Amino acid sequence: MKQFIIGLGNPGEDYQNTRHNVGFLFIDFVIGTNPDIISTEKKFKDSLIFAYSENIILMKPLTFMNNSGKMVKELVNWFDVRISEELIIVHDDLDIALGSYKFQSAKSPRDHNGITSIENHLGTDDFHRLRIGIENRNKQKIPGEKYVLDKFRGGEMEILETVFTEVSEKNVLKLPDL
Repeated sequence: MKQFIIGLGNPGEDYQNTRHNVGFLFIDFVIGTNPDIISTEKKFKDSLIFAYSENIILMKPLTFMNNSGKMVKELVNWFDVRISEELIIVHDDLDIALGSYKFQSAKSPRDHNGITSIENHLGTDDFHRLRIGIENRNKQKIPGEKYVLDKFRGGEMEILETVFTEVSEKNVLKLPDL
């Protein structure tokens, strides 16, 4: 069985290290901590695909977050992905505190346009998600749609890296050789 891990984010320098790019940051973390096992990097339509092993594909759609579903559907069709078994979407989640995460199927945050796009294009919500918490506003009145586009501050990136390390060490995604 293959596994397709898709990290959501927005392309371009303006969005690097923003909260909405947690999916991209997770893919970069996996590649950075396992450079010897990434066998290829290639462009697939509007995305970057990294072959982790012959059974694990990592992907970063280069469409913007709100259009993630288009690219995910193309990948699913091209590789004949069994959605409920093989597809894992990694994304930011404002419903979860920074430093926490949840690995679930068919359960999404409220109002996440990337996930909504994927569900609409696939016609199902029956896929796995690694929901990585980004909520750290500490009662500040910042609208969610603005907050997710802000860059991480202070020690927040270190907290995020701790989450990525824990996900990897506990093999939360149940991947071989991670």
